[in-house]
Amino acid sequence: MKLLVLPVVMQNSLVTFAYDKDGGVYSWGRNPDEAAELPRIAATLLCQASRRLNPSCARTTETTSSQVSDAARGVVAFGRTQDTDEFDLGAAHRAYSLLFPGDVPELMAGKKLIIAPSPELLGFPWHLLVTQPPPEGWAAPGKDRAEAYREAAWLFQAHPSIAVVPSVAALDAARRSRNEAGRRQPRYLGIADPVIGATVAERDAAPLDCASPETVALTRGKPVAVGARAGAEAGILADVDALRRQPRLADSRCEVEATSKSLTGPSDLLLGGEATEARIKAIAATGGLKAYDILHFATHGLVGGELGQAEPGLLLTPPAAASEDDDGVLTAQEIAALDIDADWVILSACNTAAGSRSDAEALAGLARSFFYAGARSLLVSSWPVYSQAATRFTTSMFALLSDQPSLTRGEAVTLTMRKMLAQSHSPETAHPAYWAPFLLVGDAGG
Repeated sequence: MKLLVLPVVMQNSLVTFAYDKDGGVYSWGRNPDEAAELPRIAATLLCQASRRLNPSCARTTETTSSQVSDAARGVVAFGRTQDTDEFDLGAAHRAYSLLFPGDVPELMAGKKLIIAPSPELLGFPWHLLVTQPPPEGWAAPGKDRAEAYREAAWLFQAHPSIAVVPSVAALDAARRSRNEAGRRQPRYLGIADPVIGATVAERDAAPLDCASPETVALTRGKPVAVGARAGAEAGILADVDALRRQPRLADSRCEVEATSKSLTGPSDLLLGGEATEARIKAIAATGGLKAYDILHFATHGLVGGELGQAEPGLLLTPPAAASEDDDGVLTAQEIAALDIDADWVILSACNTAAGSRSDAEALAGLARSFFYAGARSLLVSSWPVYSQAATRFTTSMFALLSDQPSLTRGEAVTLTMRKMLAQSHSPETAHPAYWAPFLLVGDAGG
């Protein structure tokens, strides 16, 4: 059974509504301090979950809850932790208690969750909420953190699936495009490793040898912020020179190649100089994008106002000169004009669910555009991802779907997280940074 949950942060209160097919309940928290506390905890947990892979999250020394810093900058800490490497299970339980008080947990028990939160909570790591207080002393020096993470009462362990939607209307749009019949051998299109880089040498470097033992797990950071260009075109076309200087995502090539090899159906890849806006639009113009069940963009995601363009979008290989047909950014408006029929759109290097208000607006804009274009669901990264972990996650998830065709998309995401956590054998692989970066947005299926 499914349950629609709507947590809403208002000016002086936090209201949570929950509805299933038989009715619903709501809880109205009128404590303004608690309503103000939740966004700070959310920012803290995202920084801790990212294990400092997000460059906006600075490492801190030991702090207490009274020393929470500016959440908008991501320099935050909650509870008593040694640094932001450690995920605060106590804070995650506090957030769960604030979001789901009263009779809401009883109605939620064991159900598939569809969460439609207020905008500032859209990128919240919902699956990392903790439903029970952690054992006393779990974070004491010398304690086995890997064991604590494996045994924590994570929300995703208590529900078959958890999906997030920007709004109920967006969920309706995703469901209207649902292909009930499905395909046993999904066709895959991977777009990765656009020709960008901080230097000419980085841009011209040979592709990574993904089979080489020297290829190590890399991490992906956010694009470098650059102001909009002056002149009439500012906010209309992106600044291709600024785009060209963005950090290269060389390892993204390995991710999409590994994902394509893990699937039983046909696959196509657009890599390097072929990963262009013009190429994607040309495929769409002939109806070719509708042939793909899975679209995988392993590239930077941009919020509106970054790099000279006004809308959120996806960074691709920049052209020599910007034009309306190709300025190096596939914007939300251009995505909405595509004609697709995809069960999955994967945004695995975007950090589009990273948690700030601008990130939340970008995620909502991209999600609405993909749903309008014909996608059923998005799988988006909430922080810069270990390349090795992203590859393992996507290949494991599609292997599950291949072996168990009756699984829904939401169930496959949940089971993949459970499997990766259960198989973790070190504090590094047991930490949420490794196994929990992805958020399912849209229709979970079933």
